[in-house]
Amino acid sequence: MPSTHSRPIDLTRDARTIQNTFVGDKSAVSYESTLVRILLWLFDKREYNKFLDSDCLVRMERAHTSDRSKKKRKNLRNTIKALLAKVTSEDPDKKHGSPINLEGDNSITWPVIREYMSSLKKTATVDKKLAQKYKTGKGNRSSSSSAATATSTSAGVAATATPTSARVAATATPTPTEAATATPTAASASNRDIAERISNELVNVLISQSLASYEGVRSALMYLFKRAGVVPNQDLKAKMAQYIAGCKRTIQIEKQELAQKITEGKDPMSVETFEYIAKEMFVSDNAEESLFAHLFFLLDWNLMKRAENCAGCKINHIHWNGDALVFEFAKSKGDPDGKFTGPWHCYANPEKPYICVVLALAKYCLTYTDVLTNGAPLFEGSSQYDRYTGIFGGFVKKHAIRLRQLGVKPGDLGTHSVRKGVATMVAAGCTVSPPIVSLCLRVGWIMGGVNDKYLFYEAAGDHYVGRCATTLNRLKKEFAVSPPYFDFSEINDPVQREKKRESIEEYLYSRLGDLTDMERTRKMILMVFASMCFHHKYLNENLHSRNPLRTSTIWKDLTPEVRSHARIAYPWDKTLETPAFTGIPPHVSLLADIAELNKEVKSLKDQFSKDLNMIMDERGVGDNNFCTNRILEALERQTNKLMENHEERLQIRDAEFSENVRAPYVINEEEEEEGDGSDEEAEEDSEAVKAAKLRKRDDKTKDLVAKRVQTAGLVNGRWTVLPRNYKFPNGMTMMHLIDSWLLSDGQQRIPPFVTLQASNLTNPQQRVRRKMKAVMMLVKRHGQKEGSWVGDNPTSWDHIKTRKLWDSIKNDFKASYYTIQRSGRSGVTTRGQGRQQVAKKRKNRDTTTCWSTVYSNCSAAGIFKGT
Repeated sequence: MPSTHSRPIDLTRDARTIQNTFVGDKSAVSYESTLVRILLWLFDKREYNKFLDSDCLVRMERAHTSDRSKKKRKNLRNTIKALLAKVTSEDPDKKHGSPINLEGDNSITWPVIREYMSSLKKTATVDKKLAQKYKTGKGNRSSSSSAATATSTSAGVAATATPTSARVAATATPTPTEAATATPTAASASNRDIAERISNELVNVLISQSLASYEGVRSALMYLFKRAGVVPNQDLKAKMAQYIAGCKRTIQIEKQELAQKITEGKDPMSVETFEYIAKEMFVSDNAEESLFAHLFFLLDWNLMKRAENCAGCKINHIHWNGDALVFEFAKSKGDPDGKFTGPWHCYANPEKPYICVVLALAKYCLTYTDVLTNGAPLFEGSSQYDRYTGIFGGFVKKHAIRLRQLGVKPGDLGTHSVRKGVATMVAAGCTVSPPIVSLCLRVGWIMGGVNDKYLFYEAAGDHYVGRCATTLNRLKKEFAVSPPYFDFSEINDPVQREKKRESIEEYLYSRLGDLTDMERTRKMILMVFASMCFHHKYLNENLHSRNPLRTSTIWKDLTPEVRSHARIAYPWDKTLETPAFTGIPPHVSLLADIAELNKEVKSLKDQFSKDLNMIMDERGVGDNNFCTNRILEALERQTNKLMENHEERLQIRDAEFSENVRAPYVINEEEEEEGDGSDEEAEEDSEAVKAAKLRKRDDKTKDLVAKRVQTAGLVNGRWTVLPRNYKFPNGMTMMHLIDSWLLSDGQQRIPPFVTLQASNLTNPQQRVRRKMKAVMMLVKRHGQKEGSWVGDNPTSWDHIKTRKLWDSIKNDFKASYYTIQRSGRSGVTTRGQGRQQVAKKRKNRDTTTCWSTVYSNCSAAGIFKGT
């Protein structure tokens, strides 16, 4: 705890930053990117250099001269960004610093802006007959003068227009003046030129960009005016609005006449596509896909928020309430003031584990347990949105063939497709849909008018929206399903019931970090752990063998006894410990009541039949049949009793197996054989006594060998304790490496890695183990320094000691080895903080950093030399 007398650190932003934060960070970045392209276009057109500030123009000229690559123009772009960052209106006595002249004689004019906007074009592939028909004016286009003007002025090259591309556009498409003064001969020559270039059935043509491109230019310029504190000319704003209106009509005409895609932006994702992507991510051998991207993808779907919101989620803003996982967000793009912060409820889908957001959160948090820290982000790092979009884009590209079979063009899928798809499914995917008000508030849409003033958030509506987002069938009674939870109602003794509950909580919390003062997080992690226990069989069968979750002690030590208490329930079979059902519409409640009534009727029928048979048997009705029935019933009772006893024995054996899951390395056989010394030979013993002691030692050895659960097999001519074609798990963090190095895996029957011998390993396995050993030597060194290293023998370790070891060294270990980076020029590497600045930016993802990354960093720094 910080000292009460220490001065608090001021984290508030300065006044200038606050004044410029009148738009969202992402919007500001988008506007600045557009302004950079506008400034490059003005700079390249020498006749328009007069619209640039003279001082800024000098700096741009200097940067342009120093650029080695005239294509990327890195120095020039960075200079423009620096100039835009200095634009401010805080001091009225000083110049605002805008690189574009916004006022005065040389201020930018509408014709210049219009010319730039008309240069924004894109390439499209269309049928040659449609292209000829549209070019010659024989298409079914509107005769409106405004539409015709917009048609001729809105075509152009791509948004990143360069001087070369601008010149190409000028020759390929006539300007408004040229189009107005063109003679019939010139028009015929232009048409003949088009016809000569069209030699195939399809042809590439230049058409208008999307409407958002032109609206983005207007928004970026208005953003610059506002930052500079300059009021734009009303005539300029009116002409921009008129031009945008013309673009709307023109773009739609082009889409119709040239048979282009009618809708703009990314397509909404169908439920079928969503389930396919989720399942493929779930079983992926890539740790980033199966853990990070899978959870991010499901949060994006279930929360219906923009991906930026998911990327900024904090662990303190996630908790469990009743039967729902609850998230809170301070703001969103549609709600920058934070009027509607939640809570937003997400529900489990036990029917399809691969699209269950609760199970995905369990996989992620129970693999990367360091995220369960007070105030920690769920996804550590400063660019998690870009990380997710990169993984998602690569995934879509990799599975392009299958996505086409699902009717999806890979280019039409993006992160925004998820939000579109789930909102469409929830609102119109069934005849019984949630209130549109609750949907709009959750998605962050402005309803407009008095709706935003009079219609507010209510939990019941959001409960229903969240449950619908799980894709559970809203027309079936199973829609009312509880999340997986631990149920101890079958234990009649209240004392034993509480002991069992405490033992499961102790099993979980002892394998996590310090959760002091994080009561909401403790409840949340217990519920997601129940989901993992309930779906254990599905996870074991479908998770990739190298998934990092399999290296977690929470997974490796999980016993059937713990798993057996995880269950789900419905309204008709609920118990006193079942969480209260929320988000259930009336028709589903009626279906549940009918199901419960059917269950009672069936029970009554069975009981009535049993009572009737008993009365008839007592009265000897049908004597021969009666005797036969009694014999059959007696046999059935004995058979059932025998099966129950057999099942109890199996459970006892499972419990014994779980307790001895690390038997070969928990039990020191040498110490066990020594015993109390009663079987040690003495000189005065007779031959008979010596033989008896020898037999006793042999019997004890046999008992110890029988307790061993690790097995060995002959693979490729060598004995090994590892499975055939075994590969070390990928994506293991340092915590996973420590656990796997010192503790055995009872589920896969793999001993601690420290006990593996070279003779048991293939050459690739030996190389990986050598690297692991090098990193573990660093762990040992730091552990000995902190006094948390208890010895080299794995029998001395358990999950509590390994957790204590990592908690004691992780801060110093991360500072020493996680920050090593390669220099971009001299090849020199630096380590730790306070040294020379390095070229490569750190990703700042300590929670999910793999041990192999640590090895690479240390190897690059020469730490392992001489060891």
